[in-house]
Amino acid sequence: MAKFVLRAARALVVILVVVFALAWAGTIYIHYPNPIQAARLGFAAPSDTPTLMPANEIRPAAAPVVWPVTTRALPSSVDWYGKQVPLATFLTATHTNAFLIVRNDAIAYEWYAKGITKDRRLPSYSVAKTLVAMATGELVKEGKLRETDTFVSFFPEFKTGTDFDKITVGELIDMRGGVNVPDDYPTGPSGWGAPIAQMYATTDLMNFIRNHRGMAFTPGSQAIYRSVDTQMMGMVISKVSGRSLADFVEEHFWNPIGAQYLATWNIDHKGGYEKSYCCFNATARDYAKLGQLMIDGGTRPTHDRWWGRQRHSNYRPRLAYPTHYVG
Repeated sequence: MAKFVLRAARALVVILVVVFALAWAGTIYIHYPNPIQAARLGFAAPSDTPTLMPANEIRPAAAPVVWPVTTRALPSSVDWYGKQVPLATFLTATHTNAFLIVRNDAIAYEWYAKGITKDRRLPSYSVAKTLVAMATGELVKEGKLRETDTFVSFFPEFKTGTDFDKITVGELIDMRGGVNVPDDYPTGPSGWGAPIAQMYATTDLMNFIRNHRGMAFTPGSQAIYRSVDTQMMGMVISKVSGRSLADFVEEHFWNPIGAQYLATWNIDHKGGYEKSYCCFNATARDYAKLGQLMIDGGTRPTHDRWWGRQRHSNYRPRLAYPTHYVG
């Protein structure tokens, strides 16, 4: 009996090793993280995802600036589902990690969830799309990119002879590209095979685009929110600028606004492309500086306006066509 149990145990171990090895090889073949990484990513809290994928760094500004802080009384409660509840209760119940109020160019209120500090990088998710739009505007302003340029003019290896070849920069920015990768986000492991989930987890974005060039509609004929458009636009920015999207944003936005902390942008693999439709990660205080830049339309010398410093013109970020690209 003992020998039988021992043989059964050994057989089980062998089976488990073989299954794990096949799963590992399978994830490599489909350009997914290995099973352990995929499981960690799939079950992680949203605020923990920045550290679970490789990333390009965006360095703090050469002359970082600290937000001034003022004291301002806030309402003791807020209306939520028809009831007045304490602000802290509302923030906790909505799983908020960081909450800042900026008023008259200073932080008037700052709150963080338990375990979250002001230097903690938090994922942007689709706020990253705004950065991509801003970067697009900069390249248009510099004359390096036109709205009528097609995606395949920068990536001719993706030509299909179909409507995919007609997708333009302007259509990608307006989410009118028509690529059949809908934003139907799955819940749980059963949905990890959905195209949008594959794009999030993939270790090879070039391979993902190559395998997802089918069209849902003619470019420009509809406007439907689709993250794949922003992903393709981010790849165009890298191709046109000759540098990573993270490096481009660092030079044109992160340094000029006086960002205080390191930011990151998750990538598919080392030396690859940023997951430009989502995975920018920064502190709440530096997100607020981007917000202030947007409020100002990018046309004012932000350091001078906020903190009375004199800056060279290179430190005066200006957004190209803000109402069109990021409105």
